[in-house]
Amino acid sequence: MIFRRIAFVLSIGLLGVVSAGCSSGGAPAAKSPSSNSTTTTSATSSGQTTIPYDASKNARADVTVSGPCLHEPNTDWVLHGTVANRTAKTTGFTIVVDFVTQPGNTVLDTQVVKVDSVAPHQSSTWGAAWPNSAASVACVIRQAQSS
Repeated sequence: MIFRRIAFVLSIGLLGVVSAGCSSGGAPAAKSPSSNSTTTTSATSSGQTTIPYDASKNARADVTVSGPCLHEPNTDWVLHGTVANRTAKTTGFTIVVDFVTQPGNTVLDTQVVKVDSVAPHQSSTWGAAWPNSAASVACVIRQAQSS
């Protein structure tokens, strides 16, 4: 059972690196639905490794990163980005970020970022941090969903 879970997590991580393009190389920024960007406080939760996937709430296309996964000297690995609300109603978002080894793509930690409220046709910033001094880490967005 544990080996299936590890294999599943690794396959999702590898899929995320290949399809999301959000490794330490960063991803191109998507055009925001509005030039009026707001900053919303986002909370991260270490230890929670996943959220139930719901295809009808998939918001991966609405989440971008603002640059590569960076290591702040002797402290945290961080990834920042923007989430765009393309709907006509206020909505929240949950973004799952994996911190993985490079090379090897072994998941070291997972952060679940909650962006509580984004106004219609607006965008908001978000961030995830992992306090570790590991030498070579990539940040992968595993999934993003609207609430």
